[in-house]
Amino acid sequence: MEISPSMQVCMSLLASANMITSGMTVAYPAVALPAMNQSNSGLELTNDQSSWIASVSHLTMIVGSVALGPILDKWGRRLGFIVTGVSSLLGWIIIGMMPQSLSCLYIGRLLNGLGACSVVTSVFMAEVTSPAIRNILTVFKNTSFSVGLTFMYLLGITFRDNWSAMALFGAIIPLVCLVSALFILPESSVWHENQNNIKKRCTYSELYKAYRKRPEVYKPMNIMNSLLILRQLSGTSVILTYAINLVEVAGVGGDPHVVTVLLGVTRIIAGLVGCALSGWLGRRIPVSWSGALMSVTMLWLARNITADNQDNSTYADTIVLIIFMFSSTIFSSICQALVGEVFPTDVRGLCTGLSTCLSYLSSFIAVKLYPELLTYLGRTNLFLMYGTFCVFGTLIAILTLPETKDKSLTEIQALFTKNNTAVLTETKDSVACSPVEVELLVLPTNNR
Repeated sequence: MEISPSMQVCMSLLASANMITSGMTVAYPAVALPAMNQSNSGLELTNDQSSWIASVSHLTMIVGSVALGPILDKWGRRLGFIVTGVSSLLGWIIIGMMPQSLSCLYIGRLLNGLGACSVVTSVFMAEVTSPAIRNILTVFKNTSFSVGLTFMYLLGITFRDNWSAMALFGAIIPLVCLVSALFILPESSVWHENQNNIKKRCTYSELYKAYRKRPEVYKPMNIMNSLLILRQLSGTSVILTYAINLVEVAGVGGDPHVVTVLLGVTRIIAGLVGCALSGWLGRRIPVSWSGALMSVTMLWLARNITADNQDNSTYADTIVLIIFMFSSTIFSSICQALVGEVFPTDVRGLCTGLSTCLSYLSSFIAVKLYPELLTYLGRTNLFLMYGTFCVFGTLIAILTLPETKDKSLTEIQALFTKNNTAVLTETKDSVACSPVEVELLVLPTNNR
C-alpha cells in the first residue's frame, strides 16, 4: 500500500517521539547524581553505587535489544512501542515516588533502560519511509533523543536538588508515547507483507548461519557494529551521562549546569543539520567528516589538560567541547539511521536488535568504568584514549561505509553482495527465512 509523504512524516514523528524518553534516561544521572551525592541528600552513595545508578539502565537496554527483535518480527513493530512505553512510565514513577530507596532507584533505572531501547524506532522508521525522504526522517529520530537530553538537563537546572521531581516530570513523555502507540500509531505495512510471505520465521540460530553465508548480512553487521561500538567508546556516552561532572573534569569554563544545557541544545541543532546534510550529501560523507572533527576536538581537549591536578578552565575549551558534541551527534544520528536500513528484511529485526545490543553493551562498559578510568589513567590519558577511538571510528567509516542515499531497501541490500551483480534476494542461503522484497536486481559491477 502506497503511503503519502505527509503520512510518512507524521508516522515518523510519532515514532521518533519515543526517542525523547531514551534521551531523558541517558541524561538523568548527569543531573540527579550531583544532588544525590550531596551530604544532606540522605543517600550517602559510594562511588560504586553512583556508577551503578548511572549505568544499570544499559543492562536492560542490552536485554531489551535482543528480546525485542523476535517480538518485532513475530507480533509487529507497534507492540514494541507499547512495551517500551509501559516500562519507561513505570520506571519514572518508581523513582519519583520512592527517591530515598537505593533499591527502588535501581529498579526504576532498569525499567527506564528497557523503555529506552531504540531498536523499535529504527526498524519502524526505515520501513514506513520511502527512499526519497528516508535519509532525512530516519536521522531526525536522533534529534528527538537530543530533545530528551535537553529537557532533562533543563529539569536539572529547575530542580537542582530534587531528583524525585525530575523523575515525575519525566514520566509525562512516556505517557504521551504510550497513548500514541495504543490509539494513533499504525502497524508497519512492510511487517504485514512480511507475515504473508514468510513461511518460517528466522531465529537467532538461523541468523548465525545467515551471518556465516550471506554477505548482505555479515558485511553490514561488521561495519555497523564497529562504528557503533567505537562511537560509544569515544567518550560520547560518558559525556551525556556524567555531563556536569565531566564538564568540570575537562576544565571548561562556565557554570557546569549551563554548559550542560548548551551541550543539549547543540545536539538538537546538530541533529537538524545532520538531517539536512543526509538529504544533501547522503550518509557516507557526513559520517566521515564528522568523525574527523570528533577526533581533532577530543585530542585537543586531551592536549590542553597538561596536568591532572591543574585547573585550566578556559572558554576556548568550552567551545571545543561544544564542537565535539556537534560533530558526534551528526556521526551518531546517521549511523543509527543506517542500522534500520542496511539489513535484509527477513532478518532486520534480529540484526538491528543485536547491533543495538552491542552498542548498549559498549556504552555500559564506558559509563560504568568512567570513575575508575578517571582515577587510574588521569584526565589527560583518559581523553587521549577517547580521541584514539574517535580516530579508529573515522577510518572505518571512510574505508568501509557504503552510500545508501536514494536507494530502496532492496538496492541497499544488493550493495553488500559480491560485485553488486544480479542479486536475487530470496536465495538458497537464506536458511528458510524468506524476505519480503523478492526481486531480481541487475546492477553494474562497478557501481559503488
